[in-house]
Amino acid sequence: SVLDPAALAQEVRKRITQVDSNVTIGEMQTMDRHLNQSAARPRLAALLLGCFAALGLMLATVGLYGVMSFLVRWKVREIGIRLAIGAQPRDVMRMVLGQSVKVIFAGVVVGTGCALWLNRLMRGLLYGVSSADPLTFGLAIGFLVAVGLMASYLPARQASAVDPMTTLRAE
Repeated sequence: SVLDPAALAQEVRKRITQVDSNVTIGEMQTMDRHLNQSAARPRLAALLLGCFAALGLMLATVGLYGVMSFLVRWKVREIGIRLAIGAQPRDVMRMVLGQSVKVIFAGVVVGTGCALWLNRLMRGLLYGVSSADPLTFGLAIGFLVAVGLMASYLPARQASAVDPMTTLRAE
């Protein structure tokens, strides 16, 4: 049978008082409640860190999309000329995505360096995993590269759809 912790605590208090009425009994709580209270602060810190990480990822995605869109618009004349002299849209798309890969690679190098430098701040929040775990770093880098490529795909597609005649007439 399952015992009610509150009723059991009341019974324990009563028995202790019967044995020695001079003993003061402090707050009684279950082990589950004690563990939940002791883990509340690290859990909140991990939740906040996760929220800030998601916000940072969103800002990085929007920023990369904005930079790549700007670069495509800035090079629209060059892209139009390339298409007018025979470049295929897939070649233009490959060129724009190649530029994106360079930006993503630079971000990965700088971000990984900063993460390795700052990982000692994370040691207190991690249980059972090293703060410089290669698998975790690899997964994070792979995820960020995938997000960067997705953020670059739309500007690359827009670049490959530039009408060369409209671009040349505008000049």
